[in-house]
Amino acid sequence: MRRVRSKHSAGFRLRDALRSPGPLVLGILSISLAAPPVLGQTPEPVKFRYRDLRWTEQAARAGNPVAQFQLGVLYDDGNGVPQDKEEAFKWYFAAANQGNAGAQNNLASMYLNGEFVEQDLDEAVRWYRAAAEQYLSAAQYNLAMMYASGTGVLRDGPTAASWYRRAALQDHAKAAYELAAMLATGNGIPQDLSEAAKWYRRAAGLGHALAQNELGAMYALGNGVTQDPAQAVSWYREAALQGDAKAQFNLGLMYSQGLGVAKDLAQAAEWYRLAADAGEATAQVNLSILYIDGSTVPQDLVEAYTLLSRAAASGFEPARELLSLMSARMTDEEIARAQTRVARRSSTH
Repeated sequence: MRRVRSKHSAGFRLRDALRSPGPLVLGILSISLAAPPVLGQTPEPVKFRYRDLRWTEQAARAGNPVAQFQLGVLYDDGNGVPQDKEEAFKWYFAAANQGNAGAQNNLASMYLNGEFVEQDLDEAVRWYRAAAEQYLSAAQYNLAMMYASGTGVLRDGPTAASWYRRAALQDHAKAAYELAAMLATGNGIPQDLSEAAKWYRRAAGLGHALAQNELGAMYALGNGVTQDPAQAVSWYREAALQGDAKAQFNLGLMYSQGLGVAKDLAQAAEWYRLAADAGEATAQVNLSILYIDGSTVPQDLVEAYTLLSRAAASGFEPARELLSLMSARMTDEEIARAQTRVARRSSTH
């Protein structure tokens, strides 16, 4: 049986259904960093730009540790030679035993991930430490991740933070970000929001998009810094322009509320759309509200239903509630069209 749309449905607004004085706007979204990063997948390698493969091979065979490391990288990546993890391991091992920090770091990663050799977390820690003690920032970062998660060592927040700090002081952006996250959440070390803001700022200045978003949230909320919506907008924009979906949502929210920037619902819609396309559920809900309202973008209940369906599928409870309200006000044909859009978009993501 087909649903028949009410004669008042053409002017339906979500705020009427919710008996609220204004359209729903969700709160500022910040990334949750309570859990440590997952290790064993993306330890940071050390790379280089080579110029002469023949010279590199000759020098490596003559015992030059720099050339041995470089040849290991070439075999590891399959750059100029067929990819060969056994050869990469052989040359990393030779260079590492001569004290080459880059080779020690990459050898540790092979032990960590079980590449060519059987996984050996003790060896991974040993070689990361050897490179870290030579002030190699990538190795300091990798060793910090081991301590942060308790991989190959007992989990130790203060030691993880110490190694992150050493790498961050060498302008290692990811290390500065992870240190800030530990300080912001009190994960493994005492919480210190002002110190967290300091390290987020350092990572943000180095172009780290997640740090830029987190710093924006701190300015928006006044956490660890003096509340400054204009600064929040500035940092959200930096991250949003790098494609960070949470920052795109946050920037849209600032435009929708006129916080730190002139209120502009059209701009809000554009940023929500970018975040929604990337799968950000809160942006999908807020954009759907604009489509329901029809005063900023042309009213389109089918598109609103599509967005809410995608958000609900991700487990976002507010979307499920709004979807139920909309279903009672749409025809079967409209819902079928929306479901077709959902299926089509799901197949392209």
